[in-house]
Amino acid sequence: MSEHHYTHDHTQTELEKLLRRSKPWFEQNGTAVIYGLAAVLGLAALLIYLNRAPAGDVEASRDLLLASQPEDYRDIADNFPDTTIAVWSRLRQADRLLDNAVSNMFTNRSVGVEELDQAEAAYKRLAERGDVPAEVRERVLVGLARVAECRCDGSDASVETAVSAWKRVTEGFSNSLVREQAEARIAKLPTEESKRFYKWFHEQNPRQIDPGLAPGQPQVPHIPSLSIPEPATDDKPADGTAPEKADSDAGESAKPNDSATPPAADAEADENPGAEPKPEQPSTDSEKDKPAAPEPQPKSDAEKAANSDSASSEQTPPAGEDNAAGESKSGDK
Repeated sequence: MSEHHYTHDHTQTELEKLLRRSKPWFEQNGTAVIYGLAAVLGLAALLIYLNRAPAGDVEASRDLLLASQPEDYRDIADNFPDTTIAVWSRLRQADRLLDNAVSNMFTNRSVGVEELDQAEAAYKRLAERGDVPAEVRERVLVGLARVAECRCDGSDASVETAVSAWKRVTEGFSNSLVREQAEARIAKLPTEESKRFYKWFHEQNPRQIDPGLAPGQPQVPHIPSLSIPEPATDDKPADGTAPEKADSDAGESAKPNDSATPPAADAEADENPGAEPKPEQPSTDSEKDKPAAPEPQPKSDAEKAANSDSASSEQTPPAGEDNAAGESKSGDK
């Protein structure tokens, strides 16, 4: 008996009929439908995100990025207290204060102690909150342990307080990144060497010094007043200028006057007042090489009187000669 296989045509469902009829429409508008669905999904995701995010997170995030000082982080934590950014801002405030306190403990003890108290208060405010993430709580415990160690004075009570603070770090976070450091401090703090160091360090009292002076150097000596000359006026020259002027006047008087008349020409002019002055002759090289003639010395009154007598005697003839001339004239007549 041969087996006959019969194929029965199944009845098409309504969905299949709908897909067959809508296939041409999807081929024509399928791309637009896909883009529309993507836009609707994106808008829905944006609305969900905006509804979940607090309204003040944007402004708080901007302030957190611009903050740099402990006071800036404190203001952010105070202005946005119920946000996650406030938690991180408070943590950064405490960390900055602790770092500054450790540095000032070596240079300015009073300021360091004050900042240490502020850091401890900031850490405790975070420890009291219930919405603090685990990584933030771990750093809070580490900060409190460092504060306790900075306050250690070598006594058994202070050492025990610091050791207990580090133990809370290891007990609360067994896989902590600072576990090895915490265990090392727990083993090191109770030793006599550490106690002696912290006792000595606690007794020190460094204070801030003048930034312009090195430690151990004397003060800057007093500088005497400088004598500054008064400015020159019309009535009285300034100090230090008169000698220079006198030297310049003396130098000008010592220079020979090229335009002045030579001494020899002056003598000739005195002897012949009516004579015309001779024009100056150009000097030759030989004349330039000759030494200058000495200036004539002025004559004394006695010499002038003797010269005048001799001149009068030469011009007036003797009395005998006048008589002889008169007699010869009368004889001729």
